[in-house]
Amino acid sequence: MTSHHEVSGHRMQYILSITREMFGFSVSRTHEATSTIFNTTMEGLIFSDQILQLNMALSSSNVYGLSGDHNDGLLRKMQFNYQSVWATSVKKRHGAHPFLLHVEKDGHASGFFLQNSNAMDVILNPYPAITFRTTGGILDFYIFLGPTPAE
Repeated sequence: MTSHHEVSGHRMQYILSITREMFGFSVSRTHEATSTIFNTTMEGLIFSDQILQLNMALSSSNVYGLSGDHNDGLLRKMQFNYQSVWATSVKKRHGAHPFLLHVEKDGHASGFFLQNSNAMDVILNPYPAITFRTTGGILDFYIFLGPTPAE
């Protein structure tokens, strides 16, 4: 299933595709040549009693952010880099909230935010891909489509 490319006479800049067989979704930009920003259809969603896992292929290895628990600069290394994110209770804001900024090869940027109240591991793979693995809870995804980092 793919979203409509035109809404109220305006051409959409993004396409959302959903795969039902092995649940997953992809978001693509429609400028000049279509480029996929995020794609979770490579392994689908793993949903069990104590594990929720989502693997997401990226269009480049330019990934920034996630959390402040690393000392290797803002650009993250995509070499099977594991990072644990723990939920905290600071000022009554419960949960772990990793945000990543992804810059594509053509300079366009997009962001991805996962809100979850459980502990999670974030794994950066050289594919390039990223894996979010939580111990449960609800997966609230927010995708920021840019095309600049400020947007």
